[in-house]
Amino acid sequence: MSAPSIPRLRGTTPVEECVLRGKTITVRVARVGPERIYTIPAEGGVRGTILFVHGLTDHPGRHFATARDLSRQGFTTFMFDLAGHGGRGAPFERTRAVYRAYADEDDGPLHPSDLSAAAASGSEALAGARYAALRDTRFEHHMRQLRTVFDHIAGSASDGAPFFLMGFSMGGLIAAEAVLRRMPAAHGLSLAGTIFISPAFKPKGRPGNSVENRLIDSLWSMRGGVLAPFRTAVKSVLDLNFELDCTWGAPWMSDLIREVELYRTDPLVLAAIPSAYASSIEEQMARTEAAADEFPADALFLFPSEDGITSLAGGERFARRVRTYRGDAGCTTIGFPVAAHDLRRSSVRRRVLETVNDWLEPRVPAARAA
Repeated sequence: MSAPSIPRLRGTTPVEECVLRGKTITVRVARVGPERIYTIPAEGGVRGTILFVHGLTDHPGRHFATARDLSRQGFTTFMFDLAGHGGRGAPFERTRAVYRAYADEDDGPLHPSDLSAAAASGSEALAGARYAALRDTRFEHHMRQLRTVFDHIAGSASDGAPFFLMGFSMGGLIAAEAVLRRMPAAHGLSLAGTIFISPAFKPKGRPGNSVENRLIDSLWSMRGGVLAPFRTAVKSVLDLNFELDCTWGAPWMSDLIREVELYRTDPLVLAAIPSAYASSIEEQMARTEAAADEFPADALFLFPSEDGITSLAGGERFARRVRTYRGDAGCTTIGFPVAAHDLRRSSVRRRVLETVNDWLEPRVPAARAA
């Protein structure tokens, strides 16, 4: 399958907004065009560069702890707010408190009360603005965002340092599509591998709703069969752009009660998304899955033993197809005995970090001066 051509954009001069100095990390926050990009520099020598893509309803701050751990291993990590998510489109002053709380998070856990002040500062108005932005957002908007982000990384990353993509949940779908379109290479970045954490490659209904999940599975497996007219009818309904509740997924984010409450308290986590936006994501899942047989990069897949948010079967199927194409050396799949969608904010977070480090080690050179 030939990849569509992605034109190289001329870099936009970043407007430095602030530097968040946490207890153990420094987060540089810059506005590049319409995008807000967060950079966590490597400690000491730079071994590589990583772009971390967050998931649906999520935001970069929740993954500052992951970037902090990668920084200690010599990796500079970049993140950005997906359209309609996090603080994108709002003055940074309105979201600074939340991001600052996550930047201050050390090896000790962040407590839900640490976000209480942030939750009281105009979060309702911000939530409404983000939902309004999502009403006109489709999956392809995120791919256009990546062009700006890749161009920024190419202009600021260490020359010659290997580049990695890391995607969590829907961020895994975005990362996979970027790799399939050869976007890093089009922007002068040498992709050394992709890391998927609980990736979303197949739609899934709410846990415990067997009727909903059977319907989704049937529509997914018979996209061109006898259910095609029914699938078209369902899509027409979704295109009416009604509100889809997302709060049901909170109990599945982690096996730690404190983390679940933190997720529920976070004012930057989306409580609902428009149905047309969700439909565009489902359509992209089908297109990305169809191209899995020619995945052009080494990949590491990390899965929980049970996932109430993302289809585990869909992720494992995608990984098997990548392994068939690239062989065992080019595709590694690791499972963790825990029911937690966000593995990096669960009881196995240290084991996940060790697994990622072990996979990265043979793919990076020795550390160089920063």
